[in-house]
Amino acid sequence: FSMAKTLSRTFDQKKEYVKAQKELEQKNVVLQMKKNARLPELDIIATMAYNGLDTHYNPAFEDIKNFRNPTVTLGVQLSYPFGNHAAKRDFNQSRVAKLTALYRLQKLQNDIRTDVRKKIHILNTLKKQVHAAETIQKLNEKKMIGEEEKFNRGQSSINFVIQFQEEYLASSENHIGALLNYEKAVIDLKRTEGTLLEHTLNQFL
Repeated sequence: FSMAKTLSRTFDQKKEYVKAQKELEQKNVVLQMKKNARLPELDIIATMAYNGLDTHYNPAFEDIKNFRNPTVTLGVQLSYPFGNHAAKRDFNQSRVAKLTALYRLQKLQNDIRTDVRKKIHILNTLKKQVHAAETIQKLNEKKMIGEEEKFNRGQSSINFVIQFQEEYLASSENHIGALLNYEKAVIDLKRTEGTLLEHTLNQFL
């Protein structure tokens, strides 16, 4: 098992971690909004009007209706929140909330790395035990077969045959036990990754 790939899958699939990531993103958005609320605002204001220029009502109204004599007014408005204590308080609260979410995410990252590292180490150890148990099983199988052949040629006794058969059966049980322990550790790692359901379905499909 690759540490980097396992961590990547865990960070992508583990619901608790994905939730913490989304929470941090939301806190970042809120903090930026609160930060902007403390900044001065510069607005450009533009108006357009149409004037009726005549001494009589009807001709003046016709000027307006036909969009004659337009007047355009441009202006700039600067707003600065002097003494905006509410905005400052909201900003500080949002910053604390973001830092709390960041700390929670980083702690979760560290916990996941520690857990994955530990479980991969266990898997590697169990894999070596499976290999060792398999090697012993094959060796005992050869010894058992050889002793049975010697017995068939009248060169061994039944006691030796039974002894080698028992050693082979014991080593087979040890091999099976090592395989089971390894598979349990794999399931435990998949549970940590958040991919246990996918792993289980792949075993049966």
